[in-house]
Amino acid sequence: MSETILEVKNLRTYFKRKDGIVKAVDGISYKLGRGETLAIVGESGSGKSVSVTSIMGLIKTSRVAQVQGEAIFKGQDLFKLSSRKLRDIRGNEISMIFQDPMSSLNPTMKIGEQIIEPLLWHGKANRTEAKQLGLKLLEEVGIPSPETRFNNYPFEFSGGMRQRVMIAMALIGNPDLLIADEPTTALDVTVQAQILGLIQEMQKKKNTSIILITHDLAVASSFCSRVIVMYAGHVMEEGPMSEFIRNPVHPYSQGLLNSTPILGDKRERLEAIKGQPPNLKNIPIGCPFAPRCGKCMDICRREAPPVAQVGVQHNVYCWLCADQTQRKEGPRNGKE
Repeated sequence: MSETILEVKNLRTYFKRKDGIVKAVDGISYKLGRGETLAIVGESGSGKSVSVTSIMGLIKTSRVAQVQGEAIFKGQDLFKLSSRKLRDIRGNEISMIFQDPMSSLNPTMKIGEQIIEPLLWHGKANRTEAKQLGLKLLEEVGIPSPETRFNNYPFEFSGGMRQRVMIAMALIGNPDLLIADEPTTALDVTVQAQILGLIQEMQKKKNTSIILITHDLAVASSFCSRVIVMYAGHVMEEGPMSEFIRNPVHPYSQGLLNSTPILGDKRERLEAIKGQPPNLKNIPIGCPFAPRCGKCMDICRREAPPVAQVGVQHNVYCWLCADQTQRKEGPRNGKE
């Protein structure tokens, strides 16, 4: 791996409720190299979005939330920085494309002002330069008549066009790390390809690192070099994307791929994963996927699985891949 730009260590994000504690993210760790593109995939509610909003400092320890662990970005632990220092980093060195453009744009501000705000806030350009960059980006993300649209309000845009505005806002500062949370959900296929191409072009120019959160394994496999599979706040499998697509090892990973339509596949029916994800207030003891796993063993229901290396930088958290010594001794990944 190239120089590490982000290292997440044992990240846990819990939410306190009257009826219990929701363990949205429960001890995940990974590294991201400079210029690398990492996909985080999994079902809704697996903790993908919560993990990255925690890293961004948008979820902080309070009366109702608890964030633990480390997020080392360019040698600094983001969780230990002051609010002012975090503001200097967000929108400048780290940008994020949020999942919901309907609620992420300020309805009282013209979209042009919102797009150029990061440049003005961080002193990267004067207003004239910022406007020219904003108009150029609006055109690149496929907004027609950018001169006119620059002065429109969010309610004058469709959902897909608001999504493109969000993408322009994230890209305008040329960040070192771009976090994209379902960036192409509201876009049609042709615009989706255009946007992903624009992000890749920016990545090549500045060697930007990218975390892509998506349900679309087809997009992830064509865009990302590495993948992390999450389930119930845990990492199930991680490794190079090419090897993951060719040889998924964890039963949950296999289930995700088997339920994904593939062009040219002659199967009459897709194979859905049976059952439902667990209640995050009451995650099963042992492997969280055990109640839905067709290959579950007794030990899977008793103890958290250890990490097993099944290839070069390809790790799986599953008792099926553990050797006999690990099965006798129990997990070695720090989980209890």
